[in-house]
Amino acid sequence: MQPDLVVVFWGITASQECECGAEGFNAADYAAKAAAYLETAVVVGANAVGERHYGRFLPSVYCGTSGYAFPDGKKIEADCSNEELVLFRIE
Repeated sequence: MQPDLVVVFWGITASQECECGAEGFNAADYAAKAAAYLETAVVVGANAVGERHYGRFLPSVYCGTSGYAFPDGKKIEADCSNEELVLFRIE
C-alpha cells in the first residue's frame, strides 16, 4: 500500500515538561522519521498535552509537540506545543 496521508496518535511523555521537544520527546520528529520511511505519505504526529495521571513512570506529562512531515523530510511543528487543540492546513 502507498498511502497519501497517515495519522499517528503518539503517547509521548516525559518525566518533566522541560524535556519535551528534545530528541525522543517530539511527535513532529517521529512524524518526519515515519514519513521518510513510508516515502509516499504526509504523516501527522498527534500527541496529547498535560499531566498523565495513570500508568507506570509517574509523575509524567504528555509533551504535545504535534506536527506533520512530508516524505522529503520537511516538517511543520505546532507554534504552541502545549495547546490542547492544534489545527493544521496541509497543502
